[in-house]
Amino acid sequence: MPEVYVRLPARKHNYEIKIGAGTLSTLGAEARACLGSEARRVALISNSTVFDLYGMPALGSLKAENFNVVRWLMPDGERHKSVRSLEQALSFISEARLERGDAVIALGGGVVGDLAGFAAAIYLRGIPLIQVPTTLLAQIDSSVGGKTGVNLPAGKNLAGAFHQPSLVLIDTETLRTLPARELTAGWCEAVKQGAVASRKLFRQTVDLLSRGGPLGELIAAQCRFKASIVAADEREATARTDRRSRRILNFGHTTAHALEKVTSYGRFRHGEAVGRGMLVAGKYRKV
Repeated sequence: MPEVYVRLPARKHNYEIKIGAGTLSTLGAEARACLGSEARRVALISNSTVFDLYGMPALGSLKAENFNVVRWLMPDGERHKSVRSLEQALSFISEARLERGDAVIALGGGVVGDLAGFAAAIYLRGIPLIQVPTTLLAQIDSSVGGKTGVNLPAGKNLAGAFHQPSLVLIDTETLRTLPARELTAGWCEAVKQGAVASRKLFRQTVDLLSRGGPLGELIAAQCRFKASIVAADEREATARTDRRSRRILNFGHTTAHALEKVTSYGRFRHGEAVGRGMLVAGKYRKV
């Protein structure tokens, strides 16, 4: 099982990204190991599409470790990453009477991870979060680094918080059930990270995209790159001209966010919009 360590020395908050086939069956044991023996309740946040596929194995694994599990399924789609959904999530967590030693588990793609992460960040001023990303884009990008948030009428991700997870558990088997369009969106994000990282990661990404093969090592390499950027610039405080700046991860995102906003988050997957944004940025750079 490839493992990636995210080290944030300024905050003394280190965590692991564990990657492999079938890791969902270890969720309970991994959650118990990182949360400790005092944790009693976990709130599993997902959507109906993902939960129908992976909810029962996740629940079974958690209950085997004596967690009291409650679940809330949010509507599917970027347009539901909203203040209204956030309020519903917080009400659910509150009614479940989670305490500071308990945790929120995000089982799903980037929308689920962003919203569940923001809820965990602000409930009781912050409780532990475990990310279990089920899309390629979420596995290599949104689940790593602690950015959480929701969209506002004025634009995407305008309300949020930095809240690092206690664990990221990636099961590559979940990619087998992804629609082709979702995989394409993830590959767009992978190409973006390769482009801003190094020739080596870019070539590794393009080679695997064109030839196929096991994804575990590529996901680990992508996560290692993002972890290195986050460790150097957790909150996007470094000047954009610095190669260690977290802002380099925003390549293609200016146009992408505009496309998503003007289409009311209903036409483009985020990765698709990023792909178009990279084309725009590349063309503009040449002018």
